[in-house]
Amino acid sequence: MKTPLRYLAAGLATGLLALAGCSTAAPRRTLPVEVLLTPAVVPTRPPEELAPPVPPDVARGAAVYANKCAACHGDAGLADGPRAAQVRAQGSLVPRLSNPDTQRAAEPRAWFDLISRGRIERLMPGFAGSLSAQERWDVLAYVWALGAPPDALQTGQAIYAQQCAACHGAQGRGDGPQAAGRAMLSFADPNWLAETSLNEMIRAMQAGDGDAAHPHAALQLDDAERLAAAHYIRTFGYIWANPDDARAQVNAGDGVLTFVATNRTPGGQTPAGLPVTLRVYGPDSEVLSRTATLDDAGVVVFPGLPAQPDYFYQPELIYQGAKFFAAPAQFTDTRAITGVLPVYEVTTDPSVIRISELHFFVQSVRDGFITMVEFYLFDNTSDRAYISQAGGSQQTRSVQISLPPEAINLRFDGPGLGERFVRIGNLIYDMDAVGPGVRSASITMFYDVPYRGARAFEREVFYDLGRWDVLMPEIDLRAEGLIDRGTQQLSSGAIRLFEPAELSVPAGGVARFELAGQPRGAPAPGEDGRAIGFGLVALAVALALGYLLIWRAKRASVDEAALAAERQRLLEAIVELDQRREAGQIRESVYRKRRAGLKQTLREIWE
Repeated sequence: MKTPLRYLAAGLATGLLALAGCSTAAPRRTLPVEVLLTPAVVPTRPPEELAPPVPPDVARGAAVYANKCAACHGDAGLADGPRAAQVRAQGSLVPRLSNPDTQRAAEPRAWFDLISRGRIERLMPGFAGSLSAQERWDVLAYVWALGAPPDALQTGQAIYAQQCAACHGAQGRGDGPQAAGRAMLSFADPNWLAETSLNEMIRAMQAGDGDAAHPHAALQLDDAERLAAAHYIRTFGYIWANPDDARAQVNAGDGVLTFVATNRTPGGQTPAGLPVTLRVYGPDSEVLSRTATLDDAGVVVFPGLPAQPDYFYQPELIYQGAKFFAAPAQFTDTRAITGVLPVYEVTTDPSVIRISELHFFVQSVRDGFITMVEFYLFDNTSDRAYISQAGGSQQTRSVQISLPPEAINLRFDGPGLGERFVRIGNLIYDMDAVGPGVRSASITMFYDVPYRGARAFEREVFYDLGRWDVLMPEIDLRAEGLIDRGTQQLSSGAIRLFEPAELSVPAGGVARFELAGQPRGAPAPGEDGRAIGFGLVALAVALALGYLLIWRAKRASVDEAALAAERQRLLEAIVELDQRREAGQIRESVYRKRRAGLKQTLREIWE
């Protein structure tokens, strides 16, 4: 079964939480008194970050929002995007951007700053590095439009024409016939737009209550009418469009995708009459989804798609309780693509599952905690997809792995809790089926546990385990109870390998070791923790599947067939890395280092 595209992209939560790297505390330095007495230089902000250089445009903002925001906040700002469940599982809530109270209270410039900086504690990244200032104002305009439905604007327009235009002018420029001799502000002034919330506009309308001399004394409006008028007044400063229409325009095009659901289990029936969900991924996240139904021949067609060259399109289908994915498709020089959506008959027999490899990776030790990564590779020895029996929540489950009771900050490389995984006590269940074949599924799990000079690890395995080991950077730490295979000098750095005397563990057994020592500060090999959090799968292929086999090959303990298989795996890892780079899913600097390491490993094996 093909690896879903969603597993190749870093999940929002993983990218933010997988920060690593050890450091030693430096002595605190005392600042010279002359430094303390020198006035601080306050950097000036570019004018485009104080107010929009041109009126923000809802139509432009809809495209930015679809690519950067909808995955968490949802198309209509209802906090129901495909990543919202994962964020909730990490202990945070995705705000409802269309919430009336939020819309009323937010000062536009403060909201712009939040978009720019992000909110790390709430798992929201900042976008100052990936969006221009104008794009950030445009996406804010789209959010304003989500809270300003057409009927409210129509009401506000009528109120403005009757009670405001005489002074403020038909276009809000302060040039109405009754404004003569008075200084009137312009609602089209970008600085006023950036500084004024809806609540401030409402308070200005209320200022005349009880004051017969106030210009607003004649206004006779209730709260809903004042809010409608405020929404309309704001449109003088930005280019409003119906957000539903703007979103439809972003999601429309002339691309057509046709997929044929094919049952690859011998004798299996052709799926028919089942819903298929097409997920469309932009460079940063899922941008839209469509649903259609298989016909009697197992064919489903998705017309009218935006044929963006940087979009990937991947259908998914639930068959016999298991979710199946097609290989991601991409429009290049054609507007019509046909693909295959493979499915399998389902088995619930756990004996068909085997863990071919389990690697414990010590990512970092700092602040009294150790960050561990566990990398699992699963084989399915049958010709059917494996799922286990549904649990009490009726969620589909497949393989399970155990988790240390004290583990905190649990995260995964790719979709996490609530999206791909579910946690019940100290057990983690994968909600995706495991397709037939060798290495047909993998899990990469991060967590932190307390560490004070030593810590025992006991990890129950629920399936036959072929091989396991412990990997760590070149730091003063050791794995007691395991054989120290020494330090391997790699093109990307140094890594230490520890192996048990008996590599395999039967189902129901325990992989057991103890970490001991007081490590000195050292980063993980090859790249800092942020890159590991993003591309750990590629790193694990290079380390666990390549370097370890090199170590054994040098001791003449690996036959030529195994080396040939390893060459093939490394070639596939390079191809996958290239695809991720072409899809914009990995930084160029990380890509170059990873590819160089894989090539060096391949060269050493070939020699």
